[in-house]
Amino acid sequence: MSGDVLQKQEIEKRWGVHVMAKAVGDFRAAWARRLPQLPCPVKFGQDRVWCRSAESKPGKELWKQDEFPQTTPEIWPLIEAEALGKDSSPKESRTTLRAVVLREDEDANFYTEPFKVSQ
Repeated sequence: MSGDVLQKQEIEKRWGVHVMAKAVGDFRAAWARRLPQLPCPVKFGQDRVWCRSAESKPGKELWKQDEFPQTTPEIWPLIEAEALGKDSSPKESRTTLRAVVLREDEDANFYTEPFKVSQ
């Protein structure tokens, strides 16, 4: 809702690296129990979710990074860049904001802006 503040720590609670690593680990464990004859299509590494490519062969697996941001180091730089009006590359960005404010313009389009603490 317009005027709400979104904090980086809220993103961490849901999409933090440790949270996502555990979720993928739990998924892989369930996969191994239920479908041990098939290779699991996802894994977690380098703080990211990876998908097994359809071109993979037995003994020669190919992994591609998931297309969509899945963890805080991928998500927050995009949110921050939008709030600052900059281009973002999660791999090259260093975050500087701890929170953004959600806004709505006269045409009912939502956008974000940096959260500034009034003194």
